[in-house]
Amino acid sequence: VADLVQVAVASGHSRFPVYGEDLDEILGVVHVRQVHAVPADRRADTPVLPLIEPMFAVPESRDLAEVLIDLRREGAHLAVVVDEYGGTAGIITLEDILEEIVGEIADEHDPREEPTSRPTSEGEWILPGTTHPDELADETTLVIPDGEYETLAGFMLDRLGHIPGSGEVVHFEGWTLRVVSMDRRRIAEVRVQSPTFAGDRSTMTTSVRHPSRPGEN
Repeated sequence: VADLVQVAVASGHSRFPVYGEDLDEILGVVHVRQVHAVPADRRADTPVLPLIEPMFAVPESRDLAEVLIDLRREGAHLAVVVDEYGGTAGIITLEDILEEIVGEIADEHDPREEPTSRPTSEGEWILPGTTHPDELADETTLVIPDGEYETLAGFMLDRLGHIPGSGEVVHFEGWTLRVVSMDRRRIAEVRVQSPTFAGDRSTMTTSVRHPSRPGEN
């Protein structure tokens, strides 16, 4: 366990797959919080094996969107990818999938580019899918709940549960979030409409005058 503490500090990771005789024998995964639960004076003599939890596995042929659904259903943050021979093809994490679908997730130490928003009218904005929740709140006053996402696009994926197409909508506390454009499997732009804007639109009526029928005035 003491060795794992050093690896965790050096790498910054929180979850570590554990294997047996070789990499094709994945025993499970250990979370760093379990390691820190071991008293410091006992870590040098405590093996990792008792701390191992089962690790979710997926075939390498499985679609990325389906793997995302699998991980959410299992409450897992990573999975071992198995090839057609039952061997270990690699490891995939929730962050890997979101980076591929949503766009690269910025680390807190990475330089952050400010997203460019396009207010289209009062109560309506078009925002990049990479807009962070705090930036979304500053721009629109919409506050989304914490979750396994770091962007507006990630929030929409979490609500939809699948890779959307242009025009798909998420409704949240009176707000309307509509996918404007996609970049392959990534949500590129989102139209955000406030409850006030949606209410104004819903109360608008259009008067249509039909042509008079023969014999009618």
